[in-house]
Amino acid sequence: MKLSAEKIKEKLEVDYNIRSKRMRIYFKFDDEKEYESLKTKDAVGNIMQEWMKSWLRMKKIEFKPGPPQESPDIFLDVKDLKKDLLEVKFFTRKPNFDIADFYMYAESIRSKPYMLNVDYLIFQYDMSKEGVITIQNLWCKKIWEITCSSDKRPLRVQPKRERIYTIRPQTFSSDGKRKIYRAFTCKEHFISALYETQRLDDDVRGKYSLPQRDFVDSYSKYYGDELVIPEWDDIKSDYEKK
Repeated sequence: MKLSAEKIKEKLEVDYNIRSKRMRIYFKFDDEKEYESLKTKDAVGNIMQEWMKSWLRMKKIEFKPGPPQESPDIFLDVKDLKKDLLEVKFFTRKPNFDIADFYMYAESIRSKPYMLNVDYLIFQYDMSKEGVITIQNLWCKKIWEITCSSDKRPLRVQPKRERIYTIRPQTFSSDGKRKIYRAFTCKEHFISALYETQRLDDDVRGKYSLPQRDFVDSYSKYYGDELVIPEWDDIKSDYEKK
């Protein structure tokens, strides 16, 4: 059975009723008889990604695992590995996961423009003191729907040692007290923020490149549809802190 990412989300929520499930992750040493329940959240994301693949197999949904440590996590079209690409993310309380390495992502969509259209299946979970995991929310979104601007850069990123490191997600919900940045409304605005962030970083490092132009050319050749990317200065007021 072949399903899209959105249909998989629907199946998880409606048919499987995943929000009603209670899950535990167990481990044991070979010389022990009793299983211990994992009570730390550090490993949950990686283990739950493997659970997701097992669930797809159990439900007889067609897929192919993605390459280790690379994007995407899952191919949902086993005959065309450039369509229906899926990333699976997990978080608790607020989104704190890395979406992608910043420079690797910018290069990836330049050489493989279809990577821009990857679907992100995102789970919010809670873990009790006893190690019981419950799924609280589930989203299926594109990258521009989970990213935003920031105080320092057009695109919210995680810097390390004065280098832009990873792309970080927008806060999906707020208690009404924190001021947050809105998600980008379309892929064109996300691309504008992405490459303006890279341009500013390149300027600091004395580099010179035209990555946005290269991406638009690559996208146009692949899809036969030219993207019109606005200048960041023309749209940045739409994405300032609210």
